[in-house]
Amino acid sequence: MRKVIVFLACVLLCMTAGGCGAGSVEEKEEQKQKEEQKEEQKEELSMGGLGYYFAKDYEPSDFVQADVDSDTVQWICSAYAIYTEYNRKDLGCVGGASEDNRDIYQQAIKIALENGWGISDRDSAIEKVNKLLEGGHRAKYREFIKEMEKHDLLSLDEEELLSRVEREHGDAGEFQAAYRAYHAMGEKALDAWDYSRALQVLGDCYQAEYINLEECLDQSLAVAEKLQEEFESWDEVCESYLYGYQFWKKEDADYHLSETADRREVYEELKEMNEGPFSVPYDTKLQESWKNVEIKKEEEPEEEKTEKGVYSLSDLEDTIQLEVKIPEGFEPSYEPDGHVIHLMRFDQEQDTAAMLVYNIYEDATEEDILYGIRLDLAMSEKNGAADIVMGEIQTLEAAGQEISYVISTYKRDDGTLVRSCESWAVLDDTNKLSCMLKDEDSGKGFLYPNIEEFLEEIYGKTQRKE
Repeated sequence: MRKVIVFLACVLLCMTAGGCGAGSVEEKEEQKQKEEQKEEQKEELSMGGLGYYFAKDYEPSDFVQADVDSDTVQWICSAYAIYTEYNRKDLGCVGGASEDNRDIYQQAIKIALENGWGISDRDSAIEKVNKLLEGGHRAKYREFIKEMEKHDLLSLDEEELLSRVEREHGDAGEFQAAYRAYHAMGEKALDAWDYSRALQVLGDCYQAEYINLEECLDQSLAVAEKLQEEFESWDEVCESYLYGYQFWKKEDADYHLSETADRREVYEELKEMNEGPFSVPYDTKLQESWKNVEIKKEEEPEEEKTEKGVYSLSDLEDTIQLEVKIPEGFEPSYEPDGHVIHLMRFDQEQDTAAMLVYNIYEDATEEDILYGIRLDLAMSEKNGAADIVMGEIQTLEAAGQEISYVISTYKRDDGTLVRSCESWAVLDDTNKLSCMLKDEDSGKGFLYPNIEEFLEEIYGKTQRKE
C-alpha cells in the first residue's frame, strides 16, 4: 500500500463573496475604468506570451469558486490533479483546497511557496510564474536533447544508452527521462510538466492571497488553451508531466520506490476513478465561465455540532469510537475523515514545524509497526536523508495505559535535523491507537523537546466513546 507523508500540508485562501446588484452609475463608471486600465496594461504585463496580466495591486474577487464553477474550471483543476492527489489536497478545487478548508491551509501554502519557489508576495508570484511560462524545464530539456544528439546518444537503444551514461556520468535518471520523452513526444515532450506546474502555482498563489481568483482563472485559461493546443489527451498531458518530474528529480523511474513511480501510481489511481478528474472531457470547450455571473448569496453557517478542536476517530468498521482533543497550536492539515486525523503546527519564531497523525492500526503486531518505521526511514534515505538512527521500543504509563514508542532521527540534505516518534497504545486484542509526531530542529531546538511529556498530553486528551 502506498504511503505518502507530506511534511507540508496543502492550504487555503479566504475570499469574500459579494453581491452583483445593478449598482450606481458611479460604480459602473469605476468598473468601466478598471476594465480599460486592464486593457492598457495587458501588453506590458503579458505573461510568457500566454495572454494575461496582473494589475499592480491585489484586490479580492467578487466571487468564490462555488459561484463560478464550470467544466472549464474543473478542466483546469484536472490538469494538475496528480500533484493535488499526491499531496492529499482537494481534487476539483482551485489550488487544491475547498472553501471549508481555507483557514486550515493558508499558512502552510505560503511556506511551501516560499521554500519551493521563492514566492513570498504578489510581485514574486508574478515574476516566478512569468519565468515558468517563458522557459521552465522545457527549455533546459531542449538544450539537453541537443547535446545528447550531438554525442549520438539518441540513436542508441535505451540499454546501450544507460550503460554508456552510467559508465561515463554515473546517475542516468536525467538521461533516461530525456531519452524516453524525446522518443515518445519529441521536442515538446516536457511542455505539459511546465504548464501543469504553472496552473498549480497559480492556484496556490490564489490560496495564499497573492493573486485573486479572477486573475488566477484568467491566466489559467490561457495556459489550459496552450495545453489543449499541444496535446491530444489527458494521457499525453500526464505522460509529459511524469517525464518532466523524472527529468527534474534525475531519478530512475523504474525503481519502485522512486517518487516518479509513486506519482505514476497516483496517476493510475486517478484514471480508475469513475467521477475522477480525468472524467472531464479533454476536448471541453474552454471559456471564461466566471465572467458576468450572478453571485450566489452566502448561506448562514450551521451551528457547530461539536466542541472546537475535538474530533472523532474510529477504525474502518466503526466498531471503536474515540474522541480526540487536539493539542494547542495544531490545526488540521486537511479535513479529518473520521479514520485519520492529520495535524500541523508552524512556529515562525523557531522557523520550524511539527506534524501529528492519529489513526487506528487494525490487526497490526509490533513487528508490523517496526517494519513500517523502517520502510519510512528507507524512503527518507532514498530522498537524501543522512545520519539515520532508529531507537529501541520504550514504554511509559500515561492516562492509565501503557504507551509504547520508538524515536528515530535523520538529517535532511539541507542540514535540518528531523525527529519522528511513532507511539501506540493497545485498544483491544486486535487494534492499537497510533500517534505519530514528526518535528524538526532548524537550529533553534525542537518544538517538543520532552517527548514523554508530550505523549502524556496527547494520550490524556484521547478517550473512548461509550
